[in-house]
Amino acid sequence: GSGSARSTSAMPAVRTIDVRPSEQRITRSPPCRTREYTSTSTDESTPTGDEAADFDRLLGIFRAGLARNIEVEDSDSHYDLGVAFREMGLIDEAIAEFQKAAQAPRSALRAREALGQCFLDRGSPELAAATLERAVAERAPGDASEESRLLGVLYLLGEAHARLGRVAPARACFERVVATDIEFRDAVTRLTQLSASSP
Repeated sequence: GSGSARSTSAMPAVRTIDVRPSEQRITRSPPCRTREYTSTSTDESTPTGDEAADFDRLLGIFRAGLARNIEVEDSDSHYDLGVAFREMGLIDEAIAEFQKAAQAPRSALRAREALGQCFLDRGSPELAAATLERAVAERAPGDASEESRLLGVLYLLGEAHARLGRVAPARACFERVVATDIEFRDAVTRLTQLSASSP
């Protein structure tokens, strides 16, 4: 009786996300509201002892909440979620978010670059190359400022070609990177290695 009342009153206020569509904001809620919310969802979040199953179930709940709260058109939020998922090692979830972000023209380039990296992370250089080639094809040719914005895409495309054993296209990508920014990552080293290995 009194022990449970004491623990409830001693709990600090926590940050919660109000999931009502008309009021999407972070709010500070009193402990009783948090307790009410968690008590209505205990069936979904109670651990079963199977860590992988519990994680998958909680991830599903989290993703459902995100789907309710993030508009499809909110490319920045989808991109940020993709970054967070990738940092957590959730590559397929990151890919799904970056694909949503790539639908908006203003975020398509950075989203496709991130997609290319994710496909490389999961060992799919063919998908990485296709995604990155699309990003290159969508940019205006001959514009120096465009070329500098493509450095990450070209570097990853070179990596994808190299993993697929396509030496000439890989070398061409790294040459474009080095021609624009000789200090970009290890592009000079990669280009030297590819030049040494080609006939």
